[in-house]
Amino acid sequence: MSSPPPPWHWQTLDRAADLDPVPPAIEETHAQDWCNFVLWRPSRLPAGCDTSIGTLRREAPPGRVEAEGRTPWSD
Repeated sequence: MSSPPPPWHWQTLDRAADLDPVPPAIEETHAQDWCNFVLWRPSRLPAGCDTSIGTLRREAPPGRVEAEGRTPWSD
């Protein structure tokens, strides 16, 4: 009998000071590990739409209470 896989947890930063100064452009395959929701990539789009690379706004570590590392988009 095989053992069950370990529970999945999304990536978090250890320190608020490690937050990006601006959200980086990142492909969804690399961004998925940072998200607690599913990222979908459509197989086709209506005319006039594109699948450009998005940005990832990483969150501060859980339990953060200090202002260190506060990002400009969280004012």
